[in-house]
Amino acid sequence: MLTVQNLSKRFGGLLAVDDISFEIQKGEIFGIIGPNGAGKTTLFNLITGNIPSDKGQVRFQDHVITGKKPHQIASLGIGRTFQMVKPFGGLTVEQNVMMGALPRHKLFADAQKAANEVIDRLGLKPYAREEARALPVGLKKKLELARALATQPSLLFLDEVMGGLNPTEVQEMMALIRSLNRDQGITICMIEHVMAAVVALCERIVVLQQGRKLAEGTASEVTGNPEVIKAYLGGDVAHAGA
Repeated sequence: MLTVQNLSKRFGGLLAVDDISFEIQKGEIFGIIGPNGAGKTTLFNLITGNIPSDKGQVRFQDHVITGKKPHQIASLGIGRTFQMVKPFGGLTVEQNVMMGALPRHKLFADAQKAANEVIDRLGLKPYAREEARALPVGLKKKLELARALATQPSLLFLDEVMGGLNPTEVQEMMALIRSLNRDQGITICMIEHVMAAVVALCERIVVLQQGRKLAEGTASEVTGNPEVIKAYLGGDVAHAGA
């Protein structure tokens, strides 16, 4: 579904992403992990067109998307959330989600209907008329996800959607991600520091370290890799984090 080939990005003297290659298969939940500063979010930004790459190619289905603008990539069916949640604070939850739906619908009423369907699905209906700035962190994370889902993606990139959530909220988010994948048929690629969630959700995982791919494989293969344990996991899969 998505193929990343030899992707690289340098910022001055820092090689943030160094010759990264991997493939995401349709229908899977794919994980990207690594310590802070490993290049994970930069990699997302390169794939989704938020920053240009220096080298390499990204192919989504039949399209080479390298060099395309974010809105062009979104129109092909790739959605994403951002690590730093920044909703339009003065707009309501419904209006925020409609910002994601409007590019897909010619009529305002159709965009509003689509937005409210997503709001209902994510349990945000009680907050639909509230200003986004008033929401606690857990609901802002759901709003960020709702706005991405409103673009109707077939491939969804999630950048630490569980960051800052309490254990109950983490479990709710895990159940939601499973549902989006299994029931809605959305392929998911996720960056996450909550390793228990990564192991439970992801069929395959790529590990980054200092911009390079350290390992790739199933959850058991990656978490049992001595190099990964030394570099990131610290020997305790369940409690490894940032």
